[in-house]
Amino acid sequence: MCAVKVNSLTSTATELPYAYYTLPFCQPEDGIKNMAENLGEMLLGDRIENSPYEFRMHVTERGHLVCTRPPLTAEEVST
Repeated sequence: MCAVKVNSLTSTATELPYAYYTLPFCQPEDGIKNMAENLGEMLLGDRIENSPYEFRMHVTERGHLVCTRPPLTAEEVST
């Protein structure tokens, strides 16, 4: 099993990084944890965190949902 890590998101319009979980993505059941692995990641401002996703080699899985979420509201889209 290979755990998937997420990083901050950047925009070509603002170039300011956003933390991955400021957007309504599925979050890990056991909470969000910082996962920086080395000093360079920390100095560059990478916000590496855990995610609820995982990969398994040579295993076929279909129809596995990590979470469900209702569609975004107009207010959520505008912020």
